[in-house]
Amino acid sequence: MANRNGRSGLSRRMAHIRQKFSEVAETRDGRFFLLALLVCLTMLPLYFFCLHLPLRQAAQTYAVKAEQARGGMAEVMNFKNVHRDMEAYQKELAEHDARSEKALPAKLVQGEFLQDLQQKALKSQVQLHKVVPAELQQVQGDRPMKASRRNRQGVKGADADDGVEGMSNTAGLQEMAVTIECEGSYFALLDFLRRLQQSERVLCIEESQLGRSDKQPDGELLQCRLRIKAYAWPEIETG
Repeated sequence: MANRNGRSGLSRRMAHIRQKFSEVAETRDGRFFLLALLVCLTMLPLYFFCLHLPLRQAAQTYAVKAEQARGGMAEVMNFKNVHRDMEAYQKELAEHDARSEKALPAKLVQGEFLQDLQQKALKSQVQLHKVVPAELQQVQGDRPMKASRRNRQGVKGADADDGVEGMSNTAGLQEMAVTIECEGSYFALLDFLRRLQQSERVLCIEESQLGRSDKQPDGELLQCRLRIKAYAWPEIETG
């Protein structure tokens, strides 16, 4: 009974609404109102998809760009705070470049390199009997490199793993092998090797042989034969 009353009530309401709609549609103002309502309902999805969504996406894009710009400004301010004294900063860069040039010079001068070896031997009290440099050669193939010429000040030592191998690009890299025969006490030779490994120039010790000296078979003198490589990295001219 309740369901029947509910259906009849709904039917009366629908009939009332249809009657009102017919009355409104019969008048001029009513037709204008219905037409305006239809236009508004049609324009609402067009506004949402064609105007609101693009503007919302543009706002999000500009918000991301603004955040990036704020990050860039923060980096600039941090850089300025760290390098308040630009003269001192330029001096620091020049010192880094100087160390980089010593590590991998643009030109491998044989005389200067041999003189440096002689000085290290004298400081270590090691006697050089023979120093035989080979011809300067181009490094074949690409090896992984550590840094560009700008950052080569971080590459030091004479270890084969710490010298040239393990870097980023070796285009134009040159090498010169040098065979050294020397003589000295155990600790003197050890100090000589340490000086080579701590050299400002990038060196690679490829081979080392140690034995008793012919002069003192039962003494403290030892004979040592080394094969090392020195490197140069000429500047690449760009047109």
